[in-house]
This record gives sequence, C-alpha cells and structure tokens, in this order.
Amino acid sequence: MKGLIVSDFLLMRRVAGIYILITAVFAGIAAFGGVNNIFFVVFFSYFASAVMLSVMDLDERAGWPRYAVAGFASRRQYVLGKFCSAWILQGGAAAVFLVLRLVRDLTSHISLQSDFETVFFMLAMMVAANAVMMLFQFPVTFKFGSARGRLISIAVVVVIAVGTGVFSAIAGSGASSSDAQLSGWVAALPSLSVLSVLLLAAAAVLYAAAVGLSLKLFAGKEL
Repeated sequence: MKGLIVSDFLLMRRVAGIYILITAVFAGIAAFGGVNNIFFVVFFSYFASAVMLSVMDLDERAGWPRYAVAGFASRRQYVLGKFCSAWILQGGAAAVFLVLRLVRDLTSHISLQSDFETVFFMLAMMVAANAVMMLFQFPVTFKFGSARGRLISIAVVVVIAVGTGVFSAIAGSGASSSDAQLSGWVAALPSLSVLSVLLLAAAAVLYAAAVGLSLKLFAGKEL
C-alpha cells in the first residue's frame, strides 16, 4: 500500500498546484476570520478530495487500476491507498490552518488556551465536511469513474455551499465582533467541545461507510 500512496503523491505534482494555492487562501480566511465565517472554515477541506479525484482520473487514463490490481496489489489495498492519500492531504490542510491560526493568535495577543475550544470545533467541522464529501465522491468514482465522480462532487459542493450560507446567516444574526463569543444556537449548546466530539464521531462513521461502500463497489467493477 505504501507504493500506491507514493504513486498518488507523485501524480499530485501534476495537478495539485492550483489546489495548494486555493487551500492556503481558504485556510487563511478560515483561520483569521473565525467560526462565524463558516463557509471558509468548512470549505477548504474540500480540496483534499478534489485533488484525489484528479489523481484517480489520471490513473484511469493510464490504466493504472488494472495494472496495479493485476500486478502487486489487491482491490482492497488499492481502495484503501486512495483513502489514505486523501486523509494525508486532509491532515496537511489542517496543519496549514493550525499554523495560520497560531499566527493569528500570536499577532492578536489572544491566549492559546482560551482559543483551544474554538479551534477544536473548527477542525471538527472541517473533518466532518470532508467525510461527507468523500462519502458521496469516492464510492461513485470507484464504481463509475472519475467523470461521474466529478458530477457528484459538484452537486455536493452546491449543497454544502447553500447549507453553510444558511448556517452563516442564522449564526451571524446575533453575532458578536469577538470570535470567542459564538452566537445563535451554537452558543446555546452545553459545551462546544461536546459538539466537536460528536462531529468527529459522525465523521468516523461516514468515513467507515465511505470505505465500506467503495470496497464493495470496486470489488464488482470490471477493470
């Protein structure tokens, strides 16, 4: 599986340039904008799965899945390799966000301890959003190919964009200028940390569903 992941990252050199730039921009806006700017908090995590869709498209054109499965990897290893590559990318995106958030806190003289709960919640939202995207994108791509996977990707992006826009409008209706004070129903929750844990738990379930469905669909695909 290590070789499969390495091959993914070698291909990323051809497709990841613009995605890296966009991810850095979105991460910066998310880090400096705060929780109330939820569109950017959630949305930059999309690009990890978008990069993998591009990599899988290049794989298909080159006949790589057929070669890999016939030569040195099982179908299970091939699928898990793609998920691992996507998770590594997601971890990198989260690291970029954390570095920028740290810069924001230090330059604004904000206590890192007081900002921890908010940052934890923002990271949980990113992971949950990525899990939703991968649940819809990856199984379709493994079964029907990258073209249909991209169509699903566009549909998911539209739904999330509309959803985050509505959420932002609701949450921002009584927003404070301070990032530490969350408004609306989020502030009414007993603990932001509890919500973060619930989001991560939901993300774990969605990731497991995405992996299981992808394995099942790819197992029956004719290469």
